[in-house]
Amino acid sequence: VMWDLERPPRSGRVVPVGAEVNGIAVRPGVAGDVAVAANDADRGTVVVERPSGDPGEIDLGTTFPFAIAYSRDGELVAVAGDQPAGPDSLAGVAVIYDADTLAEVARTAARPGQTMRAVAVLDASTYATGADGGLIQLSVDGVVREARTESGFGVRALAHTPTGELLVGDEFGALYCYDTADPDRPVGRIDLGRAITSIAVGGDGTVVAGTADGFVAAFIEALATDPAGAGPACDPSDWTRIDLGTSTETVTSVALLANGGLALIGTDGGTVELWDVSRRRQIGTLATAARDH
Repeated sequence: VMWDLERPPRSGRVVPVGAEVNGIAVRPGVAGDVAVAANDADRGTVVVERPSGDPGEIDLGTTFPFAIAYSRDGELVAVAGDQPAGPDSLAGVAVIYDADTLAEVARTAARPGQTMRAVAVLDASTYATGADGGLIQLSVDGVVREARTESGFGVRALAHTPTGELLVGDEFGALYCYDTADPDRPVGRIDLGRAITSIAVGGDGTVVAGTADGFVAAFIEALATDPAGAGPACDPSDWTRIDLGTSTETVTSVALLANGGLALIGTDGGTVELWDVSRRRQIGTLATAARDH
């Protein structure tokens, strides 16, 4: 369901997908494409709604998607999920596509038995995936390096910072920052004590992390850059944190408007909550198709 946020009380426009929706991403820039990752009992698909033209579609075949994301420049779209690795096993896979043509650009796979649940794309040469067992795979200029969360718990959320570092959230509740050029150890870490299900970074450097027990940790302008272009060290333990208590038991996704002041929080209760982040105040609720239709 898509809403005009200038008029949020109105009902959103329903876009039929025809399968279970597992992820959604909005393309940065003027195009305004909306990519939806979904699957039914037999196969996975990505449906791309394009305001400027006919919809597009990626047939994922036997790959079942769990996450989808656009690159910051809007040139690429990435999908992470599972694909068959044998008669009785699955292996995680991430595929990068050209956002215009939807042609495959690159792919990487995890070991059998490890589901890929998160993906983030910086540009055509730099992307990251997160999998079970704390596995992080970083592809930089065609070279894939592996790292693991210090907790050993599965990775559920990834996001790049404006200066190119990688934020990682795991099922233990740890939020890490990694240098993509040297990922052997995280640059910094903070323990939220709640499984992290999603991460978003705003244009003003604000970071929000949604958790499995209904909270959102917000770090206001944590990654803001100074006029000279130098940002602070990417260490979540040094950031000022505030908690937003939602009305749900589980936060399934978070997003920030470009300036970071307004957060959209998706919940397992079938709503999207709108929050003024700096004032810690909920200012609206959008009901999903399951409730409205």
